[in-house]
Amino acid sequence: MAFLTPDQIREIEEKLETLLPKYNEMLLKLPFTRFQQEKATEYFQHGFVRRMGTLVRCVDNVFTLIPMDTEHVPDKNVLHDAQINIQSFFANVYGCVDNLAWVWVYEKGLDSKIRRNSVGLRAKHTDVRSTLSVGFQDYWRSSIRGWTTSSNIVMHWPTAFPCTCRPAECRSGMSTPTTPLSEVYKRLCMFVATPTNMNDCLQSKISCSCSSR
Repeated sequence: MAFLTPDQIREIEEKLETLLPKYNEMLLKLPFTRFQQEKATEYFQHGFVRRMGTLVRCVDNVFTLIPMDTEHVPDKNVLHDAQINIQSFFANVYGCVDNLAWVWVYEKGLDSKIRRNSVGLRAKHTDVRSTLSVGFQDYWRSSIRGWTTSSNIVMHWPTAFPCTCRPAECRSGMSTPTTPLSEVYKRLCMFVATPTNMNDCLQSKISCSCSSR
């Protein structure tokens, strides 16, 4: 019995099909993306865009290592390789958010007004978030909340070990992961829908409806 249901597999496959096209679309728009401040350009091109490429590769690696129809706990080395890619994925998701915060701070001339350790887009970064438009703040809370509040998501699969659960709850004599594979898989795909929207705002030099003006 696979860890994922047919419906979950179908949902994930549909989202995966959008991943590379959205990434390529972002790359095609890069020549037309201009910022007034050199530092903003640096954080966008060498930070955000670079990390996005890493995210795409991590997702591809994870699903190659552990296909969605996997029925048994994979080999220990396969699990370790998957863990490396999952942890890299999550680290770079937060890195992308941090890069976007710095793009905003430098482009809006806030670098001399906000301390470095106060730059970010999480709930605690009120100095930066207060400069965003109400519309963008609403978007951020509704679209990104799952990432900034879900620290309980386990970023690894445990290696195989003897099962201590009741037989009816056991699969192939091994205990199931603390976090369901379906939840981890969905987290890997969830970020796919975000970059295009964020990039659209940045491409207009942060002067669209997401602007503080």
